[in-house]
Amino acid sequence: MTRPRLQPYSPNHIHILMGRNIPMRNNSLRRRRALRLAAFVALFISSASHAAEPLTIDVHRDANCGCCKKWVQHLEASGFTVVDHVETNMSAIKRGFGISPELSSCHTATINGKFVEGHVPAEQIIAMSKRDDLLGIAVPGMPAGSPGMEVDGKHDAYKVIGLSKAGTDHVVAEYPKTDLLISLLHGEGHGRAEDIAHFERKKGATRAPKPPPKPKEKQGGGMYQVVEQLFTAR
Repeated sequence: MTRPRLQPYSPNHIHILMGRNIPMRNNSLRRRRALRLAAFVALFISSASHAAEPLTIDVHRDANCGCCKKWVQHLEASGFTVVDHVETNMSAIKRGFGISPELSSCHTATINGKFVEGHVPAEQIIAMSKRDDLLGIAVPGMPAGSPGMEVDGKHDAYKVIGLSKAGTDHVVAEYPKTDLLISLLHGEGHGRAEDIAHFERKKGATRAPKPPPKPKEKQGGGMYQVVEQLFTAR
C-alpha cells in the first residue's frame, strides 16, 4: 500500500494555519519603530532649535559712551542679539530698574525681566539667566580689563555682584579667575602675554623692599673706631 505523497506547505498555507499573525505582527513592529524614529527626530529638532536660539538683551546707554558700545560688541561676539536703546537720562533708567548707586555703572541692560548693570562678562549673563533666585547682576564702576574696558593690557580685579529676590547682594564671580591668577603668579605661563606681564608687575609691587645692607665693620673692632674718632677730632 502506497502512502499518499505529502505536499510541502507554501507560505500561503502557513499564513492560513497561523491566522495570518505573522504579517500583522510584522506590521505592528514596523509601526512601533516608525513612531520611535519620529519621536527621536522631533526631539532632536526641538533641542537643536533651542540650542541655536540666540539670547536677546536690551541695552540702555548714553549716546556718547564709547565703552558701552564696546560692551555691546562683546555681547554680539558672544552670540547675543542686542536691542540698543540710546537714552538721555540714564539715572532715571537705573532708578526705574531699582539699581542702587553702590551697584551703578555706565550702562544698564535687561534680559528676561532681570537687570545687568555695567561691564558684566557675557558668560555671567548666561549663568544668571539659568537662576531663579536673582533679580540681576552688576559690575560696579568701570574696572579696567572688564569687557568693553580693555585699556593697554591693564586688568584690575573686580567682582560680579548678584542681587537676590530677598534684597541681599553677594559675589557670584571674581575676575581675573582664580585658576588664571594662581597659574600666573606661580609662573606656569598660562594666559595671554599681557596678563602675565601685568601680574608680574603686581607681584613685584607686593614684595617687601629689601633692607639696606649693614655697613661692614672695619678691622680692629671698637677700639680702632675710638682711636679713629680721636684723630679725626683734632
